[in-house]
Amino acid sequence: MRKKATIAVAQVEYPAMPAAANRGSAEFDAGAAVAYSQACAESAGALFEEAGKKGADLVLGPEDMTRAALYLEPGEPDVFAQLAQPIPGPLTERLAQITRRYRMYVAACFVEREGRRLYNTLVVTGRDGDVAYRYRKVHLPCTEVKRVSAGEEISVVDLDFAAVAGCICYDIIFPEHVLAAALKGADLILHPTVGFGWTEGLGEATLRVRANDCSVCIAAALPYGGLLSPGRSQVVDYDGIVLADAGYRAGVVVSAEMDFARERVGKFADLVGFPELRARLAMERKPQAYGVISAPQPPILSRYPGKRIL
Repeated sequence: MRKKATIAVAQVEYPAMPAAANRGSAEFDAGAAVAYSQACAESAGALFEEAGKKGADLVLGPEDMTRAALYLEPGEPDVFAQLAQPIPGPLTERLAQITRRYRMYVAACFVEREGRRLYNTLVVTGRDGDVAYRYRKVHLPCTEVKRVSAGEEISVVDLDFAAVAGCICYDIIFPEHVLAAALKGADLILHPTVGFGWTEGLGEATLRVRANDCSVCIAAALPYGGLLSPGRSQVVDYDGIVLADAGYRAGVVVSAEMDFARERVGKFADLVGFPELRARLAMERKPQAYGVISAPQPPILSRYPGKRIL
């Protein structure tokens, strides 16, 4: 079913890190790091609660809500692995309490542990507290690839207002990612991230172009941390129009009502035979010309002999 829904993004301001939680400090203590991680998760949870009180149907938080990535570098003890969460587990149960209280969906991103593997995972808990969706980040940047396993599927799930898909941080740099989700039927892309593209200006442009090109809405949640992480969490509609922008504010929730039943109408409908632009663009594709997109070794790599990702 596709219908109207209020989509919120939480722009979290994390608490200051105590010296004992800083691995570079002489005072470092693994227990303090775990306690700090829990405090960060609670900061996100408080904003999820705020979104629920405001009547949101879904709220999205930023990537790595437990801030486990602060401890990515191997060390003893391995705090990064220690902070990874099973699904279901204590963190998803905490999220489930919020979803049940406000009868909304909560989309949260954190490091998942399954057996010996760690994933950068987006989880959506349903209105009844169940795990409605799980997406594991497919495109891993060089900072993560040695510690985190890559997901293998760009999955889509039907919620009670629209179909949604995950796209975590670096994923959105690859236009194929959002297009694949859109062609699978996604109406809303959930984009938790710690950064905003290569630059802030390009980050917003990327959101708007991906949304417009693929006829999908995008909710992007970023943390607020001053100069290096200024925020700019947004909700963008099918036409690439920014409907909500958290700006440079700390610890806020912004939202927009999205009509997922609305169809984009394209020009020249009389010549095409129908007005729905999303259907038209899907039909006018020429897949036979796009083979290079899925080639493991596209011709461009011949310019870079001997280059490889470390």
